[in-house]
Amino acid sequence: QVHEPVDGAAPPCLAAASLSGDETGGVPSSAMSAGDLNGAALQQTVSEDAAVSEDAAIPIRPLSPLPFLSGLEGVGGRLKARPSHFRVVELADERADYVPIEEAGFKPQVQDGKHAYVMLTREGKTTRDVVVVLARSFSVSADQIGFAGLKDRHAVCTQTFSLPRDSLPAEFRAADALGALGVRCIAEGFAVQGEPRWHQSKLRTGQLRGNHFEIILSETDLAPADALVKARLIADALKHTGWANFYGPQRFGKNGPQHAIARAHKCLAGRIGGGRGKRPHSKWLDTLHLNALQSALFNEYLASRMRMGKFGTLWAGDLVSPPYSAYRPRMVKTAAPDGGNGATYVGESSSGSSAQDLADATVAQEDTNAFAAGEISFTGPLFGAGGMGKPYGAAADLEASVWQEHMPGMSLSAIKESVLSGGRRVGRLPLPADFEISEHPEASGIIFRFTLPRGSFATSLLREFVGQEIDSQEGEEDEEVAPSSGKAADNGNKDSPAAAPWTEAGSVGFRISCESQADEKKALAQCMKMLEALRAQDASLSALGGSSYAVTRTGVAGLLLLRCASAAPEEPVALAARALEQALSTGVSPAPLVVRLLPMQACCPASVDAVLESLEGLLWPLGSADAGEDSYRVELKQRGSVRIDSKALIDAIGGLVERISPHARPDLDCAHMAITIDVFDGTACLAVLPGWHRLHGYNLCKAAAATTAPAAL
Repeated sequence: QVHEPVDGAAPPCLAAASLSGDETGGVPSSAMSAGDLNGAALQQTVSEDAAVSEDAAIPIRPLSPLPFLSGLEGVGGRLKARPSHFRVVELADERADYVPIEEAGFKPQVQDGKHAYVMLTREGKTTRDVVVVLARSFSVSADQIGFAGLKDRHAVCTQTFSLPRDSLPAEFRAADALGALGVRCIAEGFAVQGEPRWHQSKLRTGQLRGNHFEIILSETDLAPADALVKARLIADALKHTGWANFYGPQRFGKNGPQHAIARAHKCLAGRIGGGRGKRPHSKWLDTLHLNALQSALFNEYLASRMRMGKFGTLWAGDLVSPPYSAYRPRMVKTAAPDGGNGATYVGESSSGSSAQDLADATVAQEDTNAFAAGEISFTGPLFGAGGMGKPYGAAADLEASVWQEHMPGMSLSAIKESVLSGGRRVGRLPLPADFEISEHPEASGIIFRFTLPRGSFATSLLREFVGQEIDSQEGEEDEEVAPSSGKAADNGNKDSPAAAPWTEAGSVGFRISCESQADEKKALAQCMKMLEALRAQDASLSALGGSSYAVTRTGVAGLLLLRCASAAPEEPVALAARALEQALSTGVSPAPLVVRLLPMQACCPASVDAVLESLEGLLWPLGSADAGEDSYRVELKQRGSVRIDSKALIDAIGGLVERISPHARPDLDCAHMAITIDVFDGTACLAVLPGWHRLHGYNLCKAAAATTAPAAL
């Protein structure tokens, strides 16, 4: 451990930056930059001592450990030992993009509401899980259901969902049907908070004010009573110092921010011209790497400022902003260099301010008082073109130093806004006004209660109390690299006669593969028997039963298409997942001759535009995935003479995913979800499949044989 003073406090210990805890309930973090995307977590092997840009062979200076502020030793402990130890209530901002009818300035008429809002509490379910249940229960499309933020499975979460009134069954559309709607939600296992209500608009992602947390820190190093005393001392210190608005762990993945910088250096070398690096897989992937770079260097700027003893003071030349404000930061007010009265802005005169003016300037008392009261904060850079503003003096020098030290040989001025858009982020946050700590003897620890606005990270605050970086591995895949181009071996027999094109758009079912053409009939019989047995376990899946099956040959040996006459797109995914879970838990495949059981959620003509149009309605799981469950890959296999341009399709899918779900993260090796596309002579069969890595790529044989966690696919 390294000890350095921060703002004159007792020397805090510095620990390696490897945060991986829960944040704002999975909500995309806000900052003052349109280019600041959420969740650019990057997975790659990087040297622990220094990251190196592969092609340019430029050594990247290791990042410094993130300092602590209170100067007091933490209480240790464990976060999220149980789901009930992490409770979060989402505070939806129902006025973000529209005015709710009860606030529209007139007496609300319930028949005017186009969406039913219901606040639900659940445990052990992700946001996506809730959407699936609501879609099935109310017979609506999953993408019609609105929500503001994403929540973790390993927690007790309360959040609001919107349901489209016009698509609800008739018994739930009437003006007085909201009570019945709530009863239906209770029957599905949710707790309904308050009364359901009508609103004019669908609830949109990011439309929230923040989250209220109740978090138990269990198994503390001290007895609960002693831990409470120590934690309150730390809280008292943070009331005076504020706390550091560091970016949290999901921005960087398991390999941390050092890797983000190494990959971004390579991206920029290939993008700005004259660089020696290779162009990565796609412009979209570049953006993920570069936004992780912004987060890592912002953390480095903030940590450097803390070590310089300037976290608790303003510099003349700082750009300042109120905490949590989305408005553009302004220049700090300074006292007149000539000793006159009244506050001015550095550089506000037409002639500009000289270096001597700046050296002599002091921060105006008005801003000094506002900073001390937590009403404004200095801001740090989100490096890029435009939007960064122009600090002066020591603030500008520190920003330049951070860039030069960690991006050697790379000119910031050479970066275009189309490559990386810059911005700023508040560096110092006040302790929440409702912050409370109390003893929790049953958990051998303490409990925290507080509210954070959108954009701040719960673990960045709680690390001060734990006294070390929080490593809260949930067993979920945060890695993210690039969409796969589907390089898995094609087991098709090129000598097999081509089948007639299978062009029935919207058909749902399975793609069944077996070892050889000779096994097809037996494999099909085993598969149907298995599906019948699984279907019998859940009446809601009865649409996939018996006579509704139709078999189509593909012209590829050992590969059959099993159509279902009437089934929702989610149902084959649920059946396949159950079969794979059974194979994993028992070590025996329920259909031994079936190699892969790939669900099929839609079919369309084999063209880029048709595939994108069909996928748009299937990608909602990525849009509603919790942190750690939002990595994905593309599996593309093409057979026959009519094919799609692979590169154009994969790039187009990347753009579609970015538009629908900016937080989704591609991963070649350990993706949580896969977008699967099989092309057979003019027809594309599509699905978006969760649990891809854990379920061994939906391979029943591998799942049954698995004794350890799956290797990279």
